[in-house]
Formats: sequence, structure tokens, C-alpha cells
Amino acid sequence: MSMSDQLGFTLEYALSFIGVNYEWGGNNAQGFDCSGYVCEILRPSGLIGNKEDLTAAAIHNKFKSKVVGSPSLGCLVFYGRDIRRITHVAFMITEDIILEAGGGGSSTIDAESADKANAFVRARPYNYRTPVSFINLFDSED
Repeated sequence: MSMSDQLGFTLEYALSFIGVNYEWGGNNAQGFDCSGYVCEILRPSGLIGNKEDLTAAAIHNKFKSKVVGSPSLGCLVFYGRDIRRITHVAFMITEDIILEAGGGGSSTIDAESADKANAFVRARPYNYRTPVSFINLFDSED
């Protein structure tokens, strides 16, 4: 499968989870945290192994050789205090919109707490807060 085909499939798969509840530590369609969501959408392309359960910082570390200077379609966008303290990851679906599992925290552990926090997989502008890094996994010659 070409990189552009992988990106297209990943985008379609990522969009299929819009509205799924945020759940701290969640890594399936019953509830995702940010890194669980990103790991799930990267699994079908083989970029993340079936048994890998990585934090946002660990995802960044795994793919740090693919850091780019500016965001683009298909990038992973990382947030935190700085590059050494990454706490959140999202997936770029346009030149300025991300999908993220967000809005919750460590007390968001079930559907009821997600509903109260308005926490779920959603689209947002990538610069709603300041990103600290971008990684492009799909930028390659076919």
C-alpha cells in the first residue's frame, strides 16, 4: 500500500471515532485517551504494533526521526510545556484541524464522567494551544 493510500485509510479510520468518549488510559472504542486514540488509528498501517500501548511522549520518542518544522495533513501534533514534557498528541486531518481524544483528565474514567466533562474524540484547530512538535509519518515518496 502506498503512503498516500495509508494516509487516506488512516484519515477515514480516524474520522470514524468522532464522538467516542474520552477515558483516562482508554485504548479502544469504548473510550480513548489521546495516546490510545492515536495508537489505534496508526495500528492498521503497521506504524504501531497491536500490543503497543504508548503515552504521547513515547509516541514522539518512537517517531522522533520524522519531526518536521510545520504541520501538514497526516501529522501527529504534540503538546506540552516543552519537547521534554509532552502530555498530549493529536492527528492532523486538514492543514489546520486536528482530531483528538480530549477534554478529560485522570478523573474521566467512564462514560458518565466523560459526558460531564464534555470529553470525547473531536475536531479542533491545531493551534487552540501551542504545539511543541510535529511528526509526519506519511511524507514519503510512493
